[in-house]
Amino acid sequence: MKKIYITLLFLLVSLATFSQNSGEIEFGFFGGVSISNVSTVDNQLQSKSRVGFNGGFFGDYFFSETWSLKGKVFYNQNGWEEDISGSLSRFGSDITYTLHYISVALKPSWHFGKSKNWYLNLGPYISFLAGANADTTQVKDSFNSTDVGLESDIGIKF
Repeated sequence: MKKIYITLLFLLVSLATFSQNSGEIEFGFFGGVSISNVSTVDNQLQSKSRVGFNGGFFGDYFFSETWSLKGKVFYNQNGWEEDISGSLSRFGSDITYTLHYISVALKPSWHFGKSKNWYLNLGPYISFLAGANADTTQVKDSFNSTDVGLESDIGIKF
């Protein structure tokens, strides 16, 4: 059994060494928009989508001209606008929630097009809540400190 583990470890190290020598790494930055909203199971919450900003840095390791693995660290702004008309609130008739996240993602990327400048990727992310506001009031303690999910991008390299 010990020989099997040593053989597997040797193969993994060999493959990692080979792939590191054969590929290239690109670094860059990006920016974009995120459209977010919130809902309940029974649709009792009356909310409107909110447009936010996201941006950060990435590293892209190429296995071939068509495939790469992209790692990202970025800021992501999410939120929604909640209609609370008819209820008693110190906020008025609408509350705008804004959530600020620092996120890390790791996604396989497919590069396509004539010059392979277009890309499409999908993969997991984890986000850490940096702040949360209901209008101008800090409400970070009312939300989970982490968020995990899938992220997808389509874009073009310049």
